[in-house]
Amino acid sequence: MRLLSLFLLIALSGLASGQQRVSDEDAYLQVLARAARAKSVAESKSGIPASAEPLKVCVVTPEQDKVAADFAAWLDRWNASEGGSYGRVEIVAAASQADIIIARFVSPDFKAKPTGDDPYWDGNVRDPASHKVIPTVRARKPAPFYTHAYSFVVARDPEGLKLLWRGTDSVSVEDGEWDKYADRKGSKDSKRAGDRLRDKFFEMLRARPR
Repeated sequence: MRLLSLFLLIALSGLASGQQRVSDEDAYLQVLARAARAKSVAESKSGIPASAEPLKVCVVTPEQDKVAADFAAWLDRWNASEGGSYGRVEIVAAASQADIIIARFVSPDFKAKPTGDDPYWDGNVRDPASHKVIPTVRARKPAPFYTHAYSFVVARDPEGLKLLWRGTDSVSVEDGEWDKYADRKGSKDSKRAGDRLRDKFFEMLRARPR
């Protein structure tokens, strides 16, 4: 609840104000720093460090119930299929108690996609049997909008947070689906929202020293 309150505070105080994308990323990293009670966030290329098993993981996905449920299932499957080879993981609720934080934020700053098309399409279709022209009118197209998703893999240590990986993606949002936008998959996701972040996290788990 504390993390969600921080997320909403930042969202209402500036994320929808047209800031540059990199500034949005920094704002979300500060959300993670506060939740983890860390004083600093620094870039790192060291990868996930070796640790005693199980690796404690906090999954942060504000307003994304489906994504949170998917991650719980994905991590269970990891433990069953690859935990014996690459180390088991355990989900913890508090970022301040985690070894690793994996996070996905979806900005509430919507933008309209410029298409240049008339939202109505009028045209004629020929009947294949008689070859006569049949006047038709296609339905109105949904107004296309998009926003950005920001994903992070972060390690927590006594000195602060180490940003191991970050990814930015665009999320398409149709008119009338404002209450569902956060759980929609991004253009770089494969089948489900967040699976790009999942794949990166699993790749890093396989590469860490044992």
